[in-house]
Amino acid sequence: MSLAEFLNGAQATQSGWKATLVDLQTASTISGARLQLDALRVARSLVDGGLLPRGSGDADRTVLLHLPNSLPFVTVLLGAVTAGATLVLADPELDEDDLEALLRKVRPQVIVTSVSGAGEDRIGAAVGRILSSPAAKDASFQWAQALAASHRLAATTRLHPSELAPFKHRRIWTVNPVADYYGSSFLLRAPTAPAPVYRTDSQDWTALLLPPSGHKHAGNQDFDQVQAMAITGQPRLPFQAAKSAQPASSAAAIVTYEAGRCRAWSHAAAIDAVRAIGRHEALKASSSSRAGPWLSMLPWTTSEGLFGQVLSALTSDACLLIVPRPSVSQDVNASPLVRLLSTQGTSLAHARTMEEAELVAKHAADGGDLPHVRAIAVAEDTPQTEVGGLPLLSLTRLLAAPSTGAPSTGKSRL
Repeated sequence: MSLAEFLNGAQATQSGWKATLVDLQTASTISGARLQLDALRVARSLVDGGLLPRGSGDADRTVLLHLPNSLPFVTVLLGAVTAGATLVLADPELDEDDLEALLRKVRPQVIVTSVSGAGEDRIGAAVGRILSSPAAKDASFQWAQALAASHRLAATTRLHPSELAPFKHRRIWTVNPVADYYGSSFLLRAPTAPAPVYRTDSQDWTALLLPPSGHKHAGNQDFDQVQAMAITGQPRLPFQAAKSAQPASSAAAIVTYEAGRCRAWSHAAAIDAVRAIGRHEALKASSSSRAGPWLSMLPWTTSEGLFGQVLSALTSDACLLIVPRPSVSQDVNASPLVRLLSTQGTSLAHARTMEEAELVAKHAADGGDLPHVRAIAVAEDTPQTEVGGLPLLSLTRLLAAPSTGAPSTGKSRL
């Protein structure tokens, strides 16, 4: 079974209209049904638009996600997984050396990053360092040359607003975190809409939601409506992967880059990790009470954030609130975690460190201001199984177990 099949099966058993993702900064929301539809749209553009060539090897089917926690992060992630790509996650705060090393190793076919200094500029600088390296012109040099050439071609091609669909030369896509209207407040408008309201940035990631130029779905909205997915018998889906095209369970599904090292998760290992988290006592304890939303306190580019929050939330029908990323050096006593938990009434609290976990447990004690918290998940590695009388899940420890961290055995350079 592939990771996409597993996630789609889990989503099929849930209420698709429930708000699955909420951005607290923009108040935008994405329901489960909308998330599934848009993931299929992205997969359609990646495959049918020629960005991920059909029948190619792992080297041509790698997507790099270089984004902060956001609504587009999850949609692109699911779209890439649905397209059968290997997804590589890169923290936007990686320094130049680490980002260059990662690009040299994975050589992605498609890159999704944020605009300006935090994203595009850092990617451009890393690619420039590869091109200017005095080392031999190896595979990474050739990859950087091809990427730069494709980017120049895409950037200099003038497109009519009706031709903003993706094409194979546009390999770098961008998200503007401070001005992205994706969600309930964003309507994907047809190219015939008035120019002032139509998104004309051909590199903006939302163009991936449109059918590629010349695609049979172009101009046919029947395949781009949530209601069309619910048609009994033959639902109208933007993208359907052939059964023969599904990646092997041993192939690399996701690659995380932490502490200077790549960790490849096969489809089977990723599924086992999500299942192991779902079976943990902490999740059972929290789901037995009034289940409030989860707060995105962990960076999703890490294994703990990806499996412990994003994928686990999608398979457990939890609502995930996207909050601004806290500073690592922030004083735990001034952390917004307790304040947010108290206002949202969540039953499962996610913490970065044991210090934060202990603070949450203290406030959740009898007479505290976190009466709804029933369990805590912490990113830090610890042998503890409870804190302050509450069940405790150490995500790092669980994900390090051999049963959930099996390396990819498929033929891949990752």
